[in-house]
Amino acid sequence: MTLQNVFPWILQAQKEGWAVGAFNANTMEQMQSIILAAQAEEAPAIIQVSHRALTYTGSGNEIQGLKYIAAIGRIAALGGARLCAGAIRAAHFLQSDFNR
Repeated sequence: MTLQNVFPWILQAQKEGWAVGAFNANTMEQMQSIILAAQAEEAPAIIQVSHRALTYTGSGNEIQGLKYIAAIGRIAALGGARLCAGAIRAAHFLQSDFNR
């Protein structure tokens, strides 16, 4: 899972007539569920995390919170890949409102 500019996805989705799902998540279980669903549909997914969640998770340090949440997402994606018994085919990106 990476931080990514998703604007190109949105442009491609609009051009080709499909949608990109964006979901709020703060726990590994929530992220794993989103990733499993995206893998099942072979579709991209945007996982969103609020600034307050980053502050809380990072014990007052938003950057530490962002690193922690991204690590949880990577672990969740690995677990999802094992549960699906296959490689991760769909892309998953983390989006934050950190750059307010």
